[in-house]
Amino acid sequence: MKTDIFAFTRGRQQPQKGSIEELMDRFEQDLAPEIAENTSVEGARAVSLECDREYPGAEFLPEDEVRQKLVITRQGEVSLRSYTWNKGHRRGGIGRMLDTAVSPVAVKEIFRMLDVWNYGRAAQTWQPQKDCGTWTLRILQGNDHQQMLRGNLTGASAAGWDLSDFIRSRIPVHGLYLFDERL
Repeated sequence: MKTDIFAFTRGRQQPQKGSIEELMDRFEQDLAPEIAENTSVEGARAVSLECDREYPGAEFLPEDEVRQKLVITRQGEVSLRSYTWNKGHRRGGIGRMLDTAVSPVAVKEIFRMLDVWNYGRAAQTWQPQKDCGTWTLRILQGNDHQQMLRGNLTGASAAGWDLSDFIRSRIPVHGLYLFDERL
């Protein structure tokens, strides 16, 4: 699939045409080695994405999943834990517990796309919105350094790709919220 993409090169964006593979290769070439070693997602041991659909005034059915924690390791192990609304705000019950595996190629693509998104997004202070949930992304590096990013469940995109859809297409788990509530 071809689409307009941007190669992120040390603070400036240059329009490029090409496939997702070309985007990933270009990003890898442009990322400084010292940055890649210490902070890139591609070099991480694991990523954890926690999504929380709850916000003040939100109402759900008792069986609705309101929180999910997705962990993806470099080896391709995928773990999902979810919590239901059950008895109300912050009093949820245990939802799904699922462990599966994805191919090393899928993990590499996901981690690379998270890198493209992380280094290409505008740096700004996170402000929670009153009418939507939140996500928290934790990146565990090989040197035990942990990076945490937070945002609202309003979506995320990188170089014209919807990040949630990109990850959903590579992980065989139904009903992942990720960076938005859209399924």
